Amino acid sequence: MLELPLPQLARLLHSGEVHPRDLVAEIDSALSGLTPAEHGFAHVDLDFALAQVEQLDTIPRDKRRKLWGIPIPVKDLSPVVGMPVSYGSVSRREIPDATDPFPEVLLNQGALIPGKTQTPELGMSASHGTCGHARCGQSASAWSHAGWVIGWRGRGGGSGCGAGGARVGWGWVDSHSRRLDGPSGV
Repeated sequence: MLELPLPQLARLLHSGEVHPRDLVAEIDSALSGLTPAEHGFAHVDLDFALAQVEQLDTIPRDKRRKLWGIPIPVKDLSPVVGMPVSYGSVSRREIPDATDPFPEVLLNQGALIPGKTQTPELGMSASHGTCGHARCGQSASAWSHAGWVIGWRGRGGGSGCGAGGARVGWGWVDSHSRRLDGPSGV
C-alpha cells in the first residue's frame, strides 16, 4: 500500500478499505532484516506507531484529518515525546519532554510517526549523496532507490522512504526551512 500515490492511499484510509495498522505492518516487513545504513532510520518505533493507531481508531470517520493514518517519519533533528533524539550525534541522546512544533502538526493532522530518520551530525553536511549519521553509518541517497523522487538534501529521510519505511518523509532544506519529501497531492 505504501507504493500507492498519496491521494489514493488517503482515500483508502478514509474509506476504511485500508487500516493504518496494515501500513505499520508493511513498514515492519519492509525494514525487517535491513541495517540502519540500509533503511535510513536512526530510530524505529513501531510500537509507538501502533499506539498512535489506537488513538486514531477513536476518531469518528467524519472527523478524521487529511493525514489520518499516513506514516511520516521525522528527521532525528526534531524532538518527539516518547522517542530519543540524538541530532545525528554519537555524543548526544535525549529523551524529550516536549514535541517539536512541526511533528506536533503532523500528529494533530492524524499522521503516524513510525520513527526518526538519519541526519548528519546536528543536521550539517557539506557532502551530497549519503547521510553520514555517526550512530548508524552511511545511508544511501534517496536517488539510489528506484522509483522515488526525493530531494537530495533529505538523505536519511529519503533513504527511509526509498527502503519502504514510508511513502513520505520530511527533511531540512537548510538550517531554517523544512519540507515534506515525496509526491504531492495530499
